[in-house]
Amino acid sequence: MTKLWLDQREYNKKFVTAALERGYNAIWTSPNKVEQAKKLGEINVASTKNADIKVVEVTEKAKIDELEKEDVGYVVIENKEDEELAKKVAEKTNTLLIRTTDWEIIPLENLIANIQKKDVELIVGIQEPREAETVLNTLEIGVDGVYLNPNSVDEITKLVSTIEDLEQKSFKLKEVEIQEVKEVGMGDRVCIDTSSLMNIGEGMLVGSSSKALFLVHSESLDTEYADPRPFRVNAGGVHNYIQADETQTKYLSELSAGDPVLVVDKKGNAREAFVGRSKIEKRPMMLIKAKTTNDEEVMVVLQNAETINLVTPEGKPVSVAELDEGDRVLAKTEEKGRHFGEEIEETITEK
Repeated sequence: MTKLWLDQREYNKKFVTAALERGYNAIWTSPNKVEQAKKLGEINVASTKNADIKVVEVTEKAKIDELEKEDVGYVVIENKEDEELAKKVAEKTNTLLIRTTDWEIIPLENLIANIQKKDVELIVGIQEPREAETVLNTLEIGVDGVYLNPNSVDEITKLVSTIEDLEQKSFKLKEVEIQEVKEVGMGDRVCIDTSSLMNIGEGMLVGSSSKALFLVHSESLDTEYADPRPFRVNAGGVHNYIQADETQTKYLSELSAGDPVLVVDKKGNAREAFVGRSKIEKRPMMLIKAKTTNDEEVMVVLQNAETINLVTPEGKPVSVAELDEGDRVLAKTEEKGRHFGEEIEETITEK
């Protein structure tokens, strides 16, 4: 995820509070304001001394010797010599913080091209939120973070929404055809309660085989059986896979509070949420088998209850208690197998 820093070397309590409430990663301020910033909430504070993150302003080669690996090296780039200085700083520290004064003199592309293979995070100063798209997509690689010295609270908020739009993930969901639905007795199932609310049409990608993850609808529906719990997905058996991020799956049994998971809608658009609680209880379970368009057999084990829903190709929830052979539901399918949650080129049979 893109790191967001707020430049508050000219301290404004209202701005710092707004950044804290909107999930910024760090506040960069002057040494005499570090304690004030820390009193406002739990957030990393960066400064030249007495802070969680030490920032070293590098203006000449001699200053590079002062850098420790865990320090943040800060370079203002005005010319070619400053660019060379920034490259040397990137070799000494884990994080490089830069501000450029003239993109025509020193394009960001040059710096990214030179340090992309180094083990260093690049955080770039921007003047307004809309510049985030440019720096995050430069050379199709982008930067690891941005920092903003805002003129208003609105700019602090706008940067967050801009980053969220840029980072939105998407999966191609396909139809799978139900082949069999049967009760399989008692099992341990997992309810994933997140710290975010889900809308109708949203859920999580869950499956008992790596070949397909079914879109299991959130409990955002108002039914005669239970009140809506729009923060929850009843994700089924502890052995099921869940799409944890854009590339990796986890077993449901591995999830705990604070872990990231993806909330996915009927169009395949995904956003990140965090587990607030993973609740495991013994419940009657059902096995749902389906067939992909490639005639692959895929399956998922879910709780046998009317309130558990998959999603039809039309985007409508359908209760697992009403599924019949021949019905079609949405799933994310893939041909590669997985090992420890990562895609691999290997023949794997799951049945």
